[in-house]
Formats: sequence, structure tokens, C-alpha cells
Amino acid sequence: MATVRFSDQLNKDIKTNARALHNAAIDKVRMSFVTDNLGKEIHEILYSENQRTKMAKLGKNFFSDRGTLSMTGFYDNSGRTLVLDFGPPEGNVTFESCHNYTTPRIDFTNLLFGSNTTPYGLDASYGSFKLNDDPKWDGIKARYITWCKQLYIAEIKRDEFVEGVQKVINSFSTLAPALKAWPPLWDLVPDDKQRKHREIVTRSKAVSKDDLGIDTSQLTAAVTMAKLTR
Repeated sequence: MATVRFSDQLNKDIKTNARALHNAAIDKVRMSFVTDNLGKEIHEILYSENQRTKMAKLGKNFFSDRGTLSMTGFYDNSGRTLVLDFGPPEGNVTFESCHNYTTPRIDFTNLLFGSNTTPYGLDASYGSFKLNDDPKWDGIKARYITWCKQLYIAEIKRDEFVEGVQKVINSFSTLAPALKAWPPLWDLVPDDKQRKHREIVTRSKAVSKDDLGIDTSQLTAAVTMAKLTR
């Protein structure tokens, strides 16, 4: 009997679509780090009001702006990137830097900087910058870590969803019984396989979702939430 089998390519396509289903939620978090006026905030912490006044008088003949730079975290006194502790929800999660995920772009246009900002606590090179581990940056660091944690959680939810979808796929050799066990899988099947499936008259024995040994309700909820986030 003709059937749509879970080939390596179909397996790959379904996982790709499962990951893509969460892209909107992840992008929403990625864009949530508010960078408006952050360049000005950093500049005002970096230089005192007296220093900024003197720099403005001398102008761009002596100083220059840095344009837009990528923020890649914080560094200690030895110059090494700090390990940032995201804390709960599931134990303490640490990464060497949040730019494993993304680098927010900070606008420093029209803000004057000296040629060497490292003594003031900003290490800039090759279009990016890090801030040193100093209490004066604590407010920015707290916001940065909160953002990284939210992004981490969003990506963990995506990975757990993809893993759950993979468990469904692994429980069957063909598409038809998998769809009977978990109908939302249909949304992850590429169009060409959907068309082929419609053309096939299946006589597969129905499989209960309870037979899977998987909590498909969580997968279904994840599909629904991802659609609402689009």
C-alpha cells in the first residue's frame, strides 16, 4: 500500500518547521532589549558632566563618535569575558557571554569619545564593545542578564518542542498513524508531503496518543502559542 514514510529528508523538514514555529517568539524576545538612549546612558556614565562639556568644546577635531557598536557582554580586570549567571528557573545556568545568542546594537552616533575608552570601563574594538565589571554598570548589567535569560528560556522551549516532535516521529515509520496519534503534526509537514498524503487512501490502525508515552498536550499547547505569537 502506498504511504508517506518518515524519510531522513521528511524528518529533517519537519524538525526545521518545528524550529521555525518558534522563531517569532524568539525574535520578539531578541528585539525586546531596549537600546533607545542606551548609548547616551553609557556615555554619561563613562564620562563626567565636566568631561563631556570640555569634549564638546574641543569637538570632532580631537574626539570622534563610535557610530553603532555591538554589545558583547562584560569583562573582568584581566580582560576575560564574565560568566553571567542567569539563575533559576531550572538551576543556575551560566554562559561565558550572552553574545552566544545575539548582540544588541547600541547607537553612539554624535556622542564624542576619546581614542582609548578602556581606562573608563569600555573596551571597544572591531565594531563591538564590552563593559568592565564595575558597580557603575550594575543597572545595565541587570537588564542585560534579564534579557539573556529570557532569550535562553525561549530557545530552551523551542528545543524541548523539537525534541518532543522528534519523539512522535520516532514512534512511527509512516506519516498516517503519527497524524492519528497527534493531529497537530500536520502543520509541520511540508506541502508536497501533505499533497501526497491526501492522495493516499490509508487503512492504518488508529493509534491512541496514550500509546506514545509522550505528553502531546504540551506539544499541542506549544503549537497553539507559537501561532498566536506570529
